[in-house]
Amino acid sequence: MRHTFLTGGANGVSRFLFPSVMIGVSLLAGCASIENPQPTVGIKQVVETAPADLQLTCASEAATQLAGAGTTALPSSSRLLKPGVYQVDVFVAGSAASCDITSEGVILAITPKGAAPAPGAPPGSSPAEQS
Repeated sequence: MRHTFLTGGANGVSRFLFPSVMIGVSLLAGCASIENPQPTVGIKQVVETAPADLQLTCASEAATQLAGAGTTALPSSSRLLKPGVYQVDVFVAGSAASCDITSEGVILAITPKGAAPAPGAPPGSSPAEQS
C-alpha cells in the first residue's frame, strides 16, 4: 500500500493525476484572453426636472388662474425646456395644465390641456371621460 502512489496503483494515479490536470486547466484558463472585448453600452436618458419650489409655484399659480384661490393643484412632472426655463405639468380640479417658469421663478405661461384625471383617480372620473 505504501508503494501504490509511486507504482501507479489505481488510487495512487488518480490522486496524483487529478490535481495535476486541474492545475494545468487553471493555468490555461488564466492565459486565455478575449480579443477586443466590447463594453456593454446601455442607454440612460437623463432628464433635468424643475426644482421643487418652482413646481409648487407653478401649481399654486395654475390653481389660482384656472380654478380660483384655495383650489388644490398637484404638480405631476417637469422638464427643462431650454436653459433657464422649465415646463411643469399640473393637475387642477380634474384638469391638466402646463406651466412654463424661469429658474428665477417668473411664470411665462399657464396653458390648460383639457380635462384629465388626477394621478391615482379611477378611470372614468374626469369630465372628458364621462361625456
